[in-house]
Amino acid sequence: MKKLAVLIAKSGVSLLEKLPKDWEVVIADYSRLDQREVKWWNQPRYRRYQEIIIIDRNITTALTQRKLEQELRKKGVKGPVRYAGNPKTLLAYWHLDYLLTKEGLVPKLSVKSPPSEIYDFNRYMIALVGLPATGKTLLRYLFSRWQGFSVYKWGVYLRIAIERVLGPMTSNNSWEKVRRFTQEIESQDRTIVARTFIEHSGVRSDPATFVVIDGIKSREQIIYTSYTLKRPVIIVAVKRNEKERQKEALKRGDPDDYWDAERLEILREMGALDVIEFGDFVVETTGCATIYNESKRICQIKFTKRFLSNLHEVLSWISNKNTMRRTKKLVCQASREVAEARGFKGKVKIIP
Repeated sequence: MKKLAVLIAKSGVSLLEKLPKDWEVVIADYSRLDQREVKWWNQPRYRRYQEIIIIDRNITTALTQRKLEQELRKKGVKGPVRYAGNPKTLLAYWHLDYLLTKEGLVPKLSVKSPPSEIYDFNRYMIALVGLPATGKTLLRYLFSRWQGFSVYKWGVYLRIAIERVLGPMTSNNSWEKVRRFTQEIESQDRTIVARTFIEHSGVRSDPATFVVIDGIKSREQIIYTSYTLKRPVIIVAVKRNEKERQKEALKRGDPDDYWDAERLEILREMGALDVIEFGDFVVETTGCATIYNESKRICQIKFTKRFLSNLHEVLSWISNKNTMRRTKKLVCQASREVAEARGFKGKVKIIP
């Protein structure tokens, strides 16, 4: 049986001479925030391997390696997959099977946590991206109830940025000012809202392990915010069936929901539609519903099994220990707490 090494271009190529001569080597060109698709410089020769080792130089989330593992499986390549690299965060360390010590593959020791003097930061950013009325707010509410997370709504800082240059927004002029800001201001300065967020949100001093940003609009904003805060980013794309999304937008009745088609065009100009395709994870909210009974003060909350499964992928990756049962418990408990905070008794139901 053969061993396959997958080197991630371009830094991984320098390790080529360090690998055993009898290993097959393929090179994959991929950058999470710059490329939607993996470009293979050469292809695996076999369909099954004794071991597949995906090697990146410096690791912060291991999500690049996860992507390459998924792409190998799509090609029909089989065999146990291991990750190798120099871990720069605790999350990276958890997901590695081999370490690169003086550019050699060293099996990771079976210890619960790495030496603190080597892995000196454990802070991350979760970017929730998606169209309006897909359920990003739902995820933000859930994350807000869990220990180690703090949440921010990007739209708050978009409004601050707009009013700084175009004056106060009202129900009568808000849509026009968003349009003008996007076309006249933000088209010339792609980081203006990100700078406003960092300046006004207090996020720089936030001690939470994960800061969750709901509704960040573009790849440039994600990169700027992540690098400025020195928090590696995990992108979660929230999606919903289009007919259901439009129905939900009309039901919630936000002022700009009545201009949905025009709003989508503005979001396209912002880059918000493009950035969805860069999601590391996809959470599908189709079929999920929250129904308030004002007279009885009861909130009926419905989650699909698919939604729970998608969210479980996220939570199990970032915690490295979450079980499906624990995910279900966390989601149900958090949703009831959100309902109670609004003065309702929350009743949760899981549907197919």
